[in-house]
Amino acid sequence: MSYSFTEISKVQLLKIESLWNADVNREIITKIEQLIKEGFCNFIIEHKSTPYGQHSAAAINNFINSTGLSFLISILTRARSAGGDVILYGISESTHQLLALTKLNKTFSTFNALEEALAHFQNAKV
Repeated sequence: MSYSFTEISKVQLLKIESLWNADVNREIITKIEQLIKEGFCNFIIEHKSTPYGQHSAAAINNFINSTGLSFLISILTRARSAGGDVILYGISESTHQLLALTKLNKTFSTFNALEEALAHFQNAKV
C-alpha cells in the first residue's frame, strides 16, 4: 500500500490507495500531527480506487471498512481542532454510499475534481 503527501497552496494533499491497514493509518496520523505542528490544518484526501485484479485481494480498495471510517474521522478531528478541515476527493460511488448510510456525508465535503476541492479552501478564506 502506498501513500504520499503533497503541499498545494498551503493545503496538504494525501493520496492513498487503501484505508484498510491500521498500522499504515497510524503512521499517516503521526505524519498529520507533525504537519499540524508545522502549521498545516487543511487536508484533501484522495482515495482513488485501484481496479480489481491489479493488486492482491487485500488491496482491493474501491470501498472502505470501519477501519477506514475511523481513520478519516481521526484526521478530521485533528484538523478541525487545529482550525482546519478535511475534504475527500475522487472517492468511489460505494464510498459515497457508505458516507450517506452513516450520515458522514453531512460531515465530510466531497469533490470529484481537485480544483474544486482547492477552491473550497480558497473560498473559505475570503
